Amino acid sequence: MMKKLSPLLAVLCLLAGCTSSFFRYVIVDTSTPSGGQYTEIAKLSDSRQSLSWQIDSKVEKTGTFRVKYHPLSATKHCIVVEGSIADNNKKYPVVLDTGASQGVFVNDIHVLENKLSIYPVQTNKADSADYGFGLCYVPELRIGQMTLLSFPCWYLQRHLEIEFFGLPIVRDESIIVGLKALQEFNYIIFDGTKREVVFSRDKDFEPDNEQLWSKYPLSIEEDQYGNVFLFVWIPIANELMKVQLDTGSGNGLALSEEQWGQLSHKIQKVKLKEDTELYPYIGRLPCKQGVITQLQVGRRLIRNAKISVFPANSPLLSDCNVVLGMQYFKDTVIVLDFNKEVLWIMKQAS
Repeated sequence: MMKKLSPLLAVLCLLAGCTSSFFRYVIVDTSTPSGGQYTEIAKLSDSRQSLSWQIDSKVEKTGTFRVKYHPLSATKHCIVVEGSIADNNKKYPVVLDTGASQGVFVNDIHVLENKLSIYPVQTNKADSADYGFGLCYVPELRIGQMTLLSFPCWYLQRHLEIEFFGLPIVRDESIIVGLKALQEFNYIIFDGTKREVVFSRDKDFEPDNEQLWSKYPLSIEEDQYGNVFLFVWIPIANELMKVQLDTGSGNGLALSEEQWGQLSHKIQKVKLKEDTELYPYIGRLPCKQGVITQLQVGRRLIRNAKISVFPANSPLLSDCNVVLGMQYFKDTVIVLDFNKEVLWIMKQAS
């Protein structure tokens, strides 16, 4: 007899990528929501004064402060903490995502539940306007002792759900905090051993024993549209590579077919199978996937390292040939040292 699916199991299925034929991912569009109403900002020029586009300099606790990982980080294998919007007591998972090129991203769930004002962005369609995304006014986003005040935010008028035998069982309510917000700090520590994040806005990162760490050059690059990207120069299979570091991804290494052709001869034989990977803000992307028994990443030897090889025209790799997720670092400590432009990786964490 089929037992009732618990809410926890449903969440785990959604976030861990359950592939059972009983489950199905669906993207729910609420362009004409039932039981909710969108409030639009009349004119963008009028809204810019209320959207001050800056981080709140008055953090409740200055200096260094810590935030525990959200339980979902264990299943997503990326950096997830907990946060709330303005005076709403409801807590949401917050993904700290260096792979997101703007400040904050919310979806229709957050907009409707918190009655957030939006400014839809019209596409180039001649006959109609597509109001599926745009700017959103979030007065406060609270994460632990940190508050992002009126920070630049984008919304999507849809969200991801998982269905069980055609019935919706869980929604993705994750808020994304991207690189433009994260780089406001001097450094951020992602500690997989203590399962916590450490933020600092007014101190430099000084390790107790620098010999316990590896250091790699880190840079932030901006394109003509104002999108920012975090890159790291790090050896992979003893070949120095420029990779985009994506702390919002629980996957391993994603690379182009061309890059894989240059790297594959340095790695023991691995079988790649046709598959897809789900990216909620992009969709399902075709790729080839495999597992490498042992892969050298910097000075770390990664066992059962997941890799995904994407075609040259994949939107995932439009800005870089290699994207590195958090699967390889979930059991250690890494530091994004924005002041010194260094990525620190603990050589061996207990």
